[in-house]
Amino acid sequence: MVVGVSGLLPEPSGYAELLEQLKARVRTSQVQAARAANSELLGLYWSVGRDILDRQEQAGWLGQPGDRPARTGPAGRVSGPAGLVAAQLALHAGAG
Repeated sequence: MVVGVSGLLPEPSGYAELLEQLKARVRTSQVQAARAANSELLGLYWSVGRDILDRQEQAGWLGQPGDRPARTGPAGRVSGPAGLVAAQLALHAGAG
């Protein structure tokens, strides 16, 4: 007889296998949800960057790219959403 988790009742046949399958399904769904959220945020950041560039071109905001210092992280790189916008601005400056 296999003793269950509580130590009081016997563990049913196949319980451990079912539990592992359920845990795997939960982990898979968590990864898929994180990927979907990351994709959505990345799309948002690119959209924000595009809106900034469009407004900059229309209204002449910020002068030339690079005139205004960016907030940087410990390695001197712009991090987070601002980093995506900064990278897009840098790409835009190189293309112009």
